[in-house]
Amino acid sequence: MPAKNYTAFHFQKSICQNRIFVLPIFFSLFLLLSCENKKSTTSHLGADTSTESTKTDVVVSAKYRFLSPEINGIIYSTEATKIKSFDAELNGVITKLKTNGLLKDISICVYQPSSSFKLLINQSEKYHAASLMKLPIMMAFLKKAIDSPNIQNRLITFRPINLGAPNNIPIQMTIGNKYTAADMLQRSIVYSDNDANALLQINFLDHQYQGKFYKDFGMQGQEDYPNTDNMDVVNYMKFLTSLYNAKYLDKDKSDYALRLLSQSYFVEGMVKGMPANITVSHKYGEWKTAEGYQFHDFGIVYLNQRTYFLGVMTKGHDMASLTQAMQTISAFIYQKMTAQQPL
Repeated sequence: MPAKNYTAFHFQKSICQNRIFVLPIFFSLFLLLSCENKKSTTSHLGADTSTESTKTDVVVSAKYRFLSPEINGIIYSTEATKIKSFDAELNGVITKLKTNGLLKDISICVYQPSSSFKLLINQSEKYHAASLMKLPIMMAFLKKAIDSPNIQNRLITFRPINLGAPNNIPIQMTIGNKYTAADMLQRSIVYSDNDANALLQINFLDHQYQGKFYKDFGMQGQEDYPNTDNMDVVNYMKFLTSLYNAKYLDKDKSDYALRLLSQSYFVEGMVKGMPANITVSHKYGEWKTAEGYQFHDFGIVYLNQRTYFLGVMTKGHDMASLTQAMQTISAFIYQKMTAQQPL
């Protein structure tokens, strides 16, 4: 049996042929009544407890709102999704940002599933992943939750973890209070909470389990952990494409993970370079080194058949400049990915 491909950029297309049957009226009414959809009120991991979206670019009627349209049985026409390459123009923007002192190095990955459009710039450059690693840690936890569903309700007593890094988040946990693992997971992703993320790993994800997870994605480990100072845009993008196509986790957990990513409180990176009504499932990371600063942001920009993936990793002298550069790059790419197609 061939191994599953968790990281393929292209998802397989399967077109189901619809057949029309003529049914007696009374039987048709029976089917309509018996198949009535009911809203879920459960709160377990993977359950969609939201009622309706405030955004206009996610298919609300779909069961798995954040996954590939094909998973939901939606086949979009590719007639208007062809993208003209804009490498040269983007390199011009990058050159200007470097000239103005906003950047030292940058790597970019753009991918649109519907048209198979790809754009890669400086994809071999290595960076420190920083808080980007909270996304694969979430995936590893959710994988474990498939086999052990009760771990989501396990209570953890909060104690601050000395990570040597600030935990600047809007809502802090209270020392001594108990929180469920599901609460910790949500805080880790939505607020990028360092303490919550550390406690998830300490309580549920030992070195061996995490090592197996990263091995599944072909990432080189370092004492059962990946070398977080050796990440590139292409390898990291594998996590997002895997979630979008439900290739590693099941559909419920993949959709849940992307829904959490769409709720991120951080909107100063790539999100700020797009209109406010666009849904983006994304994770950012920042790091300070002896040579300067690093700032990264990876996300799925939901535009129905024009949905695209964007990953940007940067190095520079200060966070303010890198943030400005990120927003500029994001806005430019959004304009290019949408200008050639009707909304």
